[in-house]
Amino acid sequence: MKFLFALTALLIMTSDNKSNAQSLEKYLKELDPEIVVSMKLQNQTGELLFEKNSQKVVPSASVIKIPILFSLLKAKEINLKHAYKLQPKDIVGGSGDIQHEVPFKKFTYNYLAQKMIGVSDNTATNILIDKIGSEQIQEDINNWGLTNTKLNRKMMDFEAIKAGKQNFTTCEDINGLLLKLLNKQLLS
Repeated sequence: MKFLFALTALLIMTSDNKSNAQSLEKYLKELDPEIVVSMKLQNQTGELLFEKNSQKVVPSASVIKIPILFSLLKAKEINLKHAYKLQPKDIVGGSGDIQHEVPFKKFTYNYLAQKMIGVSDNTATNILIDKIGSEQIQEDINNWGLTNTKLNRKMMDFEAIKAGKQNFTTCEDINGLLLKLLNKQLLS
């Protein structure tokens, strides 16, 4: 079974919401039946516009980088202008540019955060997980009410995956987090 995790958070439908929802439902029914779509559409007030499998727990892939970013921004003790020296052990494959940089090059935490989100950089993400601490990130996730979002491993950690450790989330959780950000209830 294939999973398509559609993070279409906080989409504001400006015309006839019912008609748009019906069109979307029709489109989704035309997809390959092996594809399971998870999505939730809300407006800024949180009014539900469309929902399909929004509470389905799925492997988070790079969507986990969103709460990692917010946890970094919440961590007042981390100065985003401070530099980190890239270590050979930090470099992992997959998405991102930093894996191609020379060891011992310096990057600010701000730059790493930009790379984590801008190009889904796995090396930057893992450095930030180490800096913030996976326990702190999970505590923040829990405090934000993301009951089904779990950070259980770093990016590209295939040994952890083989051992049954996976990162998880739901559209419900990520929409809730982004809605809090949009309404200035997340970071102060």
